[in-house]
Formats: sequence, C-alpha cells, structure tokens
Amino acid sequence: MTYRESMFSLRSVFLAAACAASFAAVGCSDKGGDSGEGEGEGEGEGEGEGEGEGEGEGEGEGEGEGEGEGEGEGEGAAMTATVSYYSEVEGDVCDYTIALTGTEPATASCPDCTFFYEVTGEATDNGSTEGCAIDPILAFYDESGYYESMWMGYTSFDIYEYDSYYGSLYTATGTGFGSAYPYGDAPSFSYLYQEGYYYYSGYWGTFYGDFTNPYTTWSFDGSSFNWTLDYYTYDYVNEFYGDCSPAAYAYDSYTVASAYTSATETLDCYYDNLVDVWEFYAAAGDTVTVTVDTVSETTAFDPAAWINGPDECTMGSADDSVDCTFPPPDWQCPSMEFTADSSGTHQLVVQLVGNCADETTGEYHVAIDAAGDPTATLVQDDIDPEVAMPYVLAVEVSGNIAP
Repeated sequence: MTYRESMFSLRSVFLAAACAASFAAVGCSDKGGDSGEGEGEGEGEGEGEGEGEGEGEGEGEGEGEGEGEGEGEGEGAAMTATVSYYSEVEGDVCDYTIALTGTEPATASCPDCTFFYEVTGEATDNGSTEGCAIDPILAFYDESGYYESMWMGYTSFDIYEYDSYYGSLYTATGTGFGSAYPYGDAPSFSYLYQEGYYYYSGYWGTFYGDFTNPYTTWSFDGSSFNWTLDYYTYDYVNEFYGDCSPAAYAYDSYTVASAYTSATETLDCYYDNLVDVWEFYAAAGDTVTVTVDTVSETTAFDPAAWINGPDECTMGSADDSVDCTFPPPDWQCPSMEFTADSSGTHQLVVQLVGNCADETTGEYHVAIDAAGDPTATLVQDDIDPEVAMPYVLAVEVSGNIAP
C-alpha cells in the first residue's frame, strides 16, 4: 500500500461514517464545492467586506510592529495548537505530537469563518513505526509535501440543493470545523466536525432533524478550542498475501508443470476462500513453473493460487490460466511461471474460489517444474487467511487564539 493509499484509506473510513450518520454528504467531501450553490453565493457576498477589513488591519499592525519589533517577533502567531495523533492500520503505527502555529493566510479569505488560519506544523515527538502514513487532513500536518499549504477553519454553512430531475430538495445549516487547502482562490473544506439542522424531501421520503459527526467532539469558547476523534474497528487482511509491490498476474497459458506432482489434497467446499499453504525451495535465477489441477470429475472446483518469495512478498498470482484436467462447473485452473529473485523457501498458496462439483470437498494436486528439487510440503491445511487487525484512529487538537 502506497503512502497516499494509506492516507486516504484512513480518512475514508471516518468520513464515510460521518456522512452516513448525517444522512447526506454535508461537507463530507474533499471538495468545498459540495456545499452547493448557497455556499458559493455566501462567499461572493462577503468578499468585499473581507478585503476592506484586511487593508485596515494591515496598516495598524505594520505601524505597531515597526515600533516594537523585538516583542512582536516573539508573539507573531495568531493561533497555537497541539495535535496528538495516533493511528494503527494493519500493524503500522503512527504516534505523533505536533506543534501547530497559525497565521491569517494572505492567499485566500473565508468571510463566513469565525476563525481561519494557515497552519504550519512541527513534529515534537514521533514514536511511529516504519510503515506509518499520517493523514494530513486529520493532523493539519503534511510531511509528504503533497499539499502546498494547510489551513484550519471554523465556519458556518448554509446549503440549498434542488435536483429538478428527481424532484428532491436538500438543505442544511450549521457550523463546522475542519482542514482546508487551496482550491482556486477559496478554501476547500474537509469537515472534521459539523453540527446543524438538515431537511430532505424527495424520492426516499421526507427526513429532517439535528445532526453531528459520529466519533467526534468539539468545543469552542471564543478563544480556546478542542476537537477529538476516537474511532476503533477491525480491518480484515489476508495473512498470506504479501502486498509489498505489484505482483505479476499470469495472463498467459503456461505449459503445465509435471516434474513434481504432489499427493491429492482437499479444500472444504462449504467455506469459500479457504487456503492450503505449501512450501518449496527455489534458487536465485531459477525459472519455476507451478500448476494447480483438479483430479476427478466429481470433486472438481475452481482454484486460484499465488507465490510468495522468501521475504513473504507476493511475486505472482494466477486464476484461470489453463484448462483443468477435470473441468469444474465454471472457470479454469491456475498455472504460472516466475524467476526466483533470491534463494530460499517459497510459498505456494492454493485458494478455493468456489464452483465445486461436490458441495462438500474439492480435490487437487500441485505440480512444479524447477531446476533444483521441486518437492513441495503442505504446511497449512484448510485455513481462513483473513485475520482481524486493529484499525484505530485517535486524534486530538487543542488550541488557543491570541486576543
């Protein structure tokens, strides 16, 4: 999984839950445009006022800073905050403490915001593991450099959306706190907390009421603020599929291996996706062909297979590459060819996809061609490869706004 894939998978779980609880996607997108026509009109009306205020403040601040330059530099931040960020995904842990400072951005304005700052962050403590992928939208901190700038805001919203095709009306009013980043000349919000009132009338019926984001809290007294996210679930991952890098998929029909053929093995047809795990040795540079084939008409099924190298990373996979000796009700058998990158024990994982001729048992054997001894040993029999891994998000942002 790449940095960005990990980053967005974290946010997608939290924001998807937030959207579901709010009934409709009120600001649950990374595009500020999702707030509809009402928000766009509001920004346009307030723009002139924002510019006028900015000019006046700039003149006064400039005079004061010139007279007391030494003191002004030490008190330059309009907002300071601390982020405590913890996540755990597939065993990879992010554990950060981040110091944020915020100043009013020169490149955009937010007339409807109670406060709006461009933030910069510094990690003051990092106890993360090597596979950590911190989400900058939740942390207000982007160590990857993907976002040119990060903003923080607390704003009001007033949404009016009418779909004439479906005859549906959706409105929402309220306030929201969140991350923002440049989208043209305006901030594009990813709301991390919202509260307000919604109304929907259309195809699905009529619904209305108050809403807030689940798993989050928010407080603001005019000078200090606090936002928390606390989300915990499980993410099910395949224990025997090492997604280290893109694995080659066998699209071609390879010659069926025959140098070594295992004894007949079985997989339980009652449970789909069970696997058997075999081990065999291959030396670096060896070209190895592996085939999984059915052994009788009455026990035929649809198998799939993949190869893991000595580093437990998946090197290649196959599904419907060659005709089975005894065809299952649907599909074909897997066969693949690969060149060993390094010497050592390799894994062959055979999976029952389905389509069993017999509702109880699928029978198969493994055939391997290799330069050395291709003998394979069954080391795991009829097991569920899916394991539950904790999926945790715990974030807190506490800040103060200078008077």
